[in-house]
Amino acid sequence: MKITIKALSAALFFLTGCEWVDYHPYSGDYEGDSHLTEFNLERIKRLNLGSEYTFAFITDTQRWYDDTHDAVNNINARGDIDFVLHGGDLTDFGAIQEFELMRDELCRLRMPHLTVIGNHDCQASGEHVYNIMYGRSNYALTVGNTRIIAINTSALEHDYSANIPDFNFLNNEISYCSATNQTKADSITHTIMFMHARPNDDQFNNNALELFNMKLAKLPGFSDDSPKIESEDPVMNGSRRDAFCLCGHCHSTKVLNPFYDGKLFFQCANIEKRTYLVFHIKKEGYSYEVVRY
Repeated sequence: MKITIKALSAALFFLTGCEWVDYHPYSGDYEGDSHLTEFNLERIKRLNLGSEYTFAFITDTQRWYDDTHDAVNNINARGDIDFVLHGGDLTDFGAIQEFELMRDELCRLRMPHLTVIGNHDCQASGEHVYNIMYGRSNYALTVGNTRIIAINTSALEHDYSANIPDFNFLNNEISYCSATNQTKADSITHTIMFMHARPNDDQFNNNALELFNMKLAKLPGFSDDSPKIESEDPVMNGSRRDAFCLCGHCHSTKVLNPFYDGKLFFQCANIEKRTYLVFHIKKEGYSYEVVRY
């Protein structure tokens, strides 16, 4: 049976017109909403938050759309959350549709939200899509007396060859905080850094552990002159400071002290565990709660 070129062309036109032909999910040809990070940074700035505020931290929402939907509803219903931080792994395979579905869920939040890229988001063309949809992998903002820093720590996905974590970015943050505090004394007293993978995880560039810790020590609220603290429960043993880190990736909720010096890392479980963290930032110190919904 012969198929003429004219008939084949007509069939292809029919299929395309009926939207039976779709783009490859890993093509990277994303043309939807973009620059969401900048958009939400501006939203947070317009809130004019002072030195006391409350935020939620969620992470690893990959493929768990129903659980994420319920988390958004739960956060919206609280009435005390000023903004939300997301610790990465928005997607499972870095596919465009995954990014779009999760974007739609997170955009139901009544308050601004910020994200950091996870290792699953870097698969296939995912990093390219993330950079278009959200923007920079590393960025920061000041809220009240706190410098909030988002940093990409998914080094394994780049065979540890890329500048991850970006120490030039961290050096700029250290300089910015120092210069700001020289102009106006103690205007930045806290630091909150959020990332996907923590130090000592296989995703993190552990060859740079010592350097990373040195950079942390130069940010407001951290210090490298405190006594070593070897504790499985560092919070209960009085090591809490005005600075801390947030991470995900490991799908469990823990408080970690990876450098044994009181620099705390609050690790949150994946959203399938129906868990998120809430932090209440005060002028002096902070408190936090583990929310199970």
